[in-house]
Amino acid sequence: MRVRAEHRGPARLGSDRVRGGPAGIVPRIRIREIDLFERPVDFRMPFRFGAAVVHRASQAFVRLRIEDTAGRSAIGHGAELLVPYWFDKDPGRSPAEHGERLRQSLVLATAVARDGTDCTPAFALSRAWREALRRPAREHALPPLLAGLGPALLERALLDAVCRLLDAPFERALRANAFGLDFAQGAFADLRALDIGRFLARLRGSSEIAVRHTVGLADPIRREDAADGGADAMVDDGLPESLEEAIEVWRPRYFKVKVAGASRSDATRLIEIAALLDEAAPDSVVTLDGNESFADVDAALALVASVEDEPRLARFAERILYFEQPLPRARALETDVRLLAARLPVVIDESDDDDDAFLAARAAGYAGVSIKACKGVLRAVGNAARCAVWNAEAGRDARWFVSAEDLTTQVGLGVQQDLAMATMLGCAHAERNGHWYVGGMPGVSEAEQCRFAAAHPDLYEFGPAGIRLRIVEGRISLASLGGVGFATSALPDLASMALLRGPDPSDPPPR
Repeated sequence: MRVRAEHRGPARLGSDRVRGGPAGIVPRIRIREIDLFERPVDFRMPFRFGAAVVHRASQAFVRLRIEDTAGRSAIGHGAELLVPYWFDKDPGRSPAEHGERLRQSLVLATAVARDGTDCTPAFALSRAWREALRRPAREHALPPLLAGLGPALLERALLDAVCRLLDAPFERALRANAFGLDFAQGAFADLRALDIGRFLARLRGSSEIAVRHTVGLADPIRREDAADGGADAMVDDGLPESLEEAIEVWRPRYFKVKVAGASRSDATRLIEIAALLDEAAPDSVVTLDGNESFADVDAALALVASVEDEPRLARFAERILYFEQPLPRARALETDVRLLAARLPVVIDESDDDDDAFLAARAAGYAGVSIKACKGVLRAVGNAARCAVWNAEAGRDARWFVSAEDLTTQVGLGVQQDLAMATMLGCAHAERNGHWYVGGMPGVSEAEQCRFAAAHPDLYEFGPAGIRLRIVEGRISLASLGGVGFATSALPDLASMALLRGPDPSDPPPR
């Protein structure tokens, strides 16, 4: 299979400065207040990935106030969809039980963050939260990826607050290292020799990014497939309901195709998808996502072989960029994937549950790691730095990269902060599926939707069901994300939401 580079990479060194102080200023801060909120999100279409099918979820919001050593304070915000069956794929728990465990991660992280009294840079503070959560996460049987959700969401609000403290946009604050990234010891210690200031100063955001459209396992491929379910099964909300219609309306060039881990049935479905792409998107580029569905490397190799050996998939095979997380996280990093990687670059996603997971993945033969705000923005920066160092050392054999993937990030803070992170780290395209499975801001007041539309007229548009992502020829504009803060020019109506309450962190863990 032919592999093509699809990453912008960092631009040249620049001289921008953070307003409010010289480049290199790093506020030392403490947490003064944290509040958690949530509201329900009903999907317009079911999202099937791996063995899971999701119809609805809650979206969590955090408001956090910081104070620096001079007594100045600022407030930051963040949001994340609490998607069941991804952070923890335990099939023995109900969606409601998974929701409670997701809330528990947020509540435990909040308790840890409130306990801190020392003033430290944002990076050190975020890493301290993660370290302090290791023991309670084990006691409450939270797997690492799930345990990391809480500190990742708090971190997003923390970065927003630091930007607001300095009256700076996220891009300028990151390039000036206002968050105090320091790889001399502890997390990312393998990068201790890196000139972090020079690396960050080279980062540049983009004014737009291409959308990688998700093709879920339950998604209709052709228009008639959506209609075959009968009138009751159709959404009929004015938005596309099949892959064919999505291509007609949004004109994406990039596609992320879910595969189920059964080479024969996967190949049959891929033939149908490939035929449509040949007709409607002949210059398309594709990534495969296994969502941990393949039992072992041999099963993943069998799928690759079935694609390469099928004449009707010849052009499709040429389009594939990489294969994302085929193996279950429990053994993915302990399995040598070099035979698979020789055929197609392999990326970790669910296995990226610790700051050093990418190191283990590289040793096993993986070339890429997904970046998602739900796993941590600063971890994503560290992994992008690793790619820069490893590729510089490899020269012509450079092959490491970060990919921008999605967890159904929602219109508003969730999608905005995730996109701001992705473009800063050089991603030319990003999987986006919140506009596909949810559509927009269901159940949100018209006033709140209008605030976001007014703040980001390039990013959003109004449709029959309200505000939604604006996609033109497969691309979305990011120009309006450059205001002060971490992509938070408009704020959600927290007063209209319920307080997010999880299990009391002082309660004894289950036996």
